Amino acid sequence: MKDNKMKKALTEGRIPVGHMVWEFSTRGIARILATADLDFCVIDTEHTGAGHQDVADQMAWFAATDIAPFVRVPGPDYHWIARTMDVGALGVMVPNVETLEQATMARNAMKYLPLGRRGVGLGGALSSYQQVNPSEFFERSNENTTPDLPDRIHARARQQR
Repeated sequence: MKDNKMKKALTEGRIPVGHMVWEFSTRGIARILATADLDFCVIDTEHTGAGHQDVADQMAWFAATDIAPFVRVPGPDYHWIARTMDVGALGVMVPNVETLEQATMARNAMKYLPLGRRGVGLGGALSSYQQVNPSEFFERSNENTTPDLPDRIHARARQQR
């Protein structure tokens, strides 16, 4: 699993710089954005016609760069988030999260035990088609994926009640 360049920038005290891809899907976009030396990119599937296969292709293209790829999913449902993470996204932007329960469900869909309840499907794009030590992989994935601040999500949700 590649490093999350956005999290690295935050750890170093830098402001991460990124780009949102909306209206077009081209195999060149990953290299174009890498040339701009961005930390992250968000592929929007909420407001576009991009489907799961488009996202899988783009995650493969971004795997050849150091950019952290994220996906704006259509909603907080498990199947949107888990499938997106399984093709190599390092995180998700989840719209329409209005309750603590929805925030928890979103976190659970992208994090493995003990932080979440994400299902396991190793051996594909997620693990770079390599055999991995599952426990080490789950721990590294939980540390490397974004968001990783469930306490802030929960605190914000409590404030809104």
